[in-house]
Amino acid sequence: MTVLTQTEYLVATLLDGRTVEKASCSQVVAAGMIYLTVTLTHLKTIDAVLEIHSTNESPRTTAYGPQHVTVSGSVVGFTMQAIGAGTTLYWDLIALGY
Repeated sequence: MTVLTQTEYLVATLLDGRTVEKASCSQVVAAGMIYLTVTLTHLKTIDAVLEIHSTNESPRTTAYGPQHVTVSGSVVGFTMQAIGAGTTLYWDLIALGY
């Protein structure tokens, strides 16, 4: 599965030099449990994931998650579950780092 769209925004730079970045993504997903990754290109190291918010286009489908959030360098991975096949999932991720 590939990400359909990913747009990144630098939200703020804090006085200590850390940066807040937001990524907005969309992806058509398969049914069941899926693992998603987001790469934040403006950050080399992520200190904290502040928010992951997901929505989908189908009122008949409920996506549960994010669960099992992991961070490695500038990549955030997480699991979403109970998604209907062919559903377009939209999510926003906000992270803090350098």
